[in-house]
Amino acid sequence: MSESIAFRSKNSASQTKLISQLERQFTTITQLLYTTSVPGALLDRQVLPYIADDIIFKDPWQEGGNKQLYRIRMKGFHNMFHFTFDTFQLNVKLNDDGITGRCIVDGIMNLQQFSWIYTYPLRSIFVYEFRLINSQNIDEPQFEIFRHEEMWSFADMIDGIPGVGWLYKNLFRRGFGYFFVGLSAISCVVHDRPIRDIKHQLASFDIGFIDKSLSGACGHTDTCAKNLKILNKTNGMSPSFTQRKQFYEVYRNNSEMNQVNIFMCFHPVGMCELFMPFNRTMIIIASTRYELGRQEKEEWENLNNNLRLIASNPR
Repeated sequence: MSESIAFRSKNSASQTKLISQLERQFTTITQLLYTTSVPGALLDRQVLPYIADDIIFKDPWQEGGNKQLYRIRMKGFHNMFHFTFDTFQLNVKLNDDGITGRCIVDGIMNLQQFSWIYTYPLRSIFVYEFRLINSQNIDEPQFEIFRHEEMWSFADMIDGIPGVGWLYKNLFRRGFGYFFVGLSAISCVVHDRPIRDIKHQLASFDIGFIDKSLSGACGHTDTCAKNLKILNKTNGMSPSFTQRKQFYEVYRNNSEMNQVNIFMCFHPVGMCELFMPFNRTMIIIASTRYELGRQEKEEWENLNNNLRLIASNPR
């Protein structure tokens, strides 16, 4: 690979011209790559010289490669498929190192495999990452592409296949919608079930429960929190230290809170950190998603330490 030369022009006009030339070259490369009527010999002459030996190609089907594999794929696509490309916008930006940059292309890939029936417009975004080899000649800068990525939707592609698209849109997607709703309902049951089961089991012992839920599914059990101070559905899962302190100050002499002998936490268990200052018995069961609300490393470590403290408390 040729030695890379950084471009750090103090002349903004020169840099603007360089980017303009790069955009013009990438426009040509894109049209050659995504117009399958272009012969292989022309691709070898006008596209392959811009491809780095270590290039990686990625699309929703595959990832990997080198220059030789890229050449095989490039010609294979032109032999097997039939499409053109309409560019909506193309933009080149140099990175701060002055050596590498990125070109993003937004447009429509017109799939014409079944042009006698239908030409399907597939919305696509292409990303080329490149390195400058010699930027001294602004009129025709030299560069090589070391990463080429296509981004488009599998769903859009399937939807555009005659016959298959109708089955996908009218049967599969509709059926999957009901399936997903079913899973969501099961998920709600799993989250709410532990506290409901314990309420049921202990009802005969004349034990009362204060259940002020911030769950999105609390409406199913009529347990949504009302008149709760400091906490709400936005901050309840991961309150700040200031909010935890405020919660304690507000409720430490609260008449209802003074009736509480045991705190129980299921989902998420991290909410029991709120009740530690009250110094009462805690029952903690990680029914699901132990880490919920404590995804950051420091938060998770603090939760682990707090659970150890809770477990070591004789109360």
